[in-house]
Amino acid sequence: MQHRIIFSLKILIILSIIALTALIYFQQGDFTSLDLGRHLKNGRIVWQEPGVLFKNFYSFTEPDLPFINHHWLSGVIFWLLYLIGGFKILTLLNILLGAAAVLIIFKLAARKADFYLAAILVLPVILLMSERIDIRPEILSYFFIALTYYLVEDFRAFGYTKKLVWLMPIFLAWVNLHIYFFIGLFLVSLAALEQLIFHFKDFFKVGPARKFFYIALLSWAATLLNPNFIKGLLYPFNILKKYGYEIAENKSPFYLENLMIDYNILIFKILLGLLILSFILSAAAKRRFDYYNLFLAAVFSAFACLYIRNLPLFGLIILPIMAQNYFMAVKYLKEKPIKTEIIMLASVLLIYG
Repeated sequence: MQHRIIFSLKILIILSIIALTALIYFQQGDFTSLDLGRHLKNGRIVWQEPGVLFKNFYSFTEPDLPFINHHWLSGVIFWLLYLIGGFKILTLLNILLGAAAVLIIFKLAARKADFYLAAILVLPVILLMSERIDIRPEILSYFFIALTYYLVEDFRAFGYTKKLVWLMPIFLAWVNLHIYFFIGLFLVSLAALEQLIFHFKDFFKVGPARKFFYIALLSWAATLLNPNFIKGLLYPFNILKKYGYEIAENKSPFYLENLMIDYNILIFKILLGLLILSFILSAAAKRRFDYYNLFLAAVFSAFACLYIRNLPLFGLIILPIMAQNYFMAVKYLKEKPIKTEIIMLASVLLIYG
């Protein structure tokens, strides 16, 4: 009977997570300020006008200026779905992909820590997702980032599995869907670097470390299969060099908080503080320190501090890390309650005092 109650409670929590995420993405977007029309147009004409892949196609004054269309395949998908069900089906796609990304990350956090702890920490992450609710190719990246992150962590926890071969078709599609494919490559490459540093001897024999390294190389190779080849692969590192004009989404949240009301900035600050606190407590727990998590948290915290558009991405990445850190701290608290309470109090005063 007790097992049934626990199972029912967990199902209820999962359904609540799905419902809250769906509610976030179901908000009415401002279609007049989106790029959705351009994506739909790209998808409609790309087969008749291949110049849309390589040139500044919609410009009146500079139509022949070289341009790398890094999201052309998203336009094709959006256009086909629009033909089937209009904006309603595009909204449904947005909801499904957003919910899927959150659920994948939640499952990872629950596996690395505790189901109920992950359920508590996922709430502010879901709220943070509201920073980017519009129908954009970016939602496809959120899904693929969550999936790649899960597969990489699967390898780090259990070693090489056949599921890793999915990384190659994922990157093959991703490089043509949205520019954030480089984030997936970063996740894979960082894990490969970790193997190289901490399991260097394993590279000289057939085993999980070497196989994963090959998968990482093949994932990079897969991203070359785009209309612009090597330029398409390198475009994420060059896009801001000639962006043309400044937009709010590429500004720091610390800059924008003085110009606008955005409660997500407050949520971000709270999560950033909780993240720092989690590492302090994790270090105090005297367990094996996870340098991969530390570097990952530092990089994506920096991304979010630099560009407000990366707040949802920050939330997705840090959820499993925070869950694991606090889980370790709680276990240590049970063993050394007095000492840990002092450390927790000192940590809170250090961050918020």
